[in-house]
This record gives sequence, structure tokens and C-alpha cells, in this order.
Amino acid sequence: MGIDGSKATAAVVCHLDTSAWNPKQFAFQVLKVKPGGPPICHFLNIDTIVWVPY
Repeated sequence: MGIDGSKATAAVVCHLDTSAWNPKQFAFQVLKVKPGGPPICHFLNIDTIVWVPY
């Protein structure tokens, strides 16, 4: 929840550097890209917890 009381309706996480990922990772197969290519992004369910550096 934001300081002003607003709530997000969706959340997205993008992995910008996938160069160290396993080339057989499912996302690469589905998107037909390779490690180190474009960012890999995914939507998060409302009940998902995301840990981020602060």
C-alpha cells in the first residue's frame, strides 16, 4: 500500500541480466531468446511476496 493509501492492481518483476541463467530455463524456450538477451518479465499474483533490496 502506498503512503497515500493507494493499492496496486498488478505487479511485474523484470530480470534485466539473465546472462548467468541456464540456457534450458523454461522462459527462454517459451520466448525463444537466449541468456543475456532481452529482459525476462513476469506478472505476480496478488498473494505473492517479493523481496527486493532497499
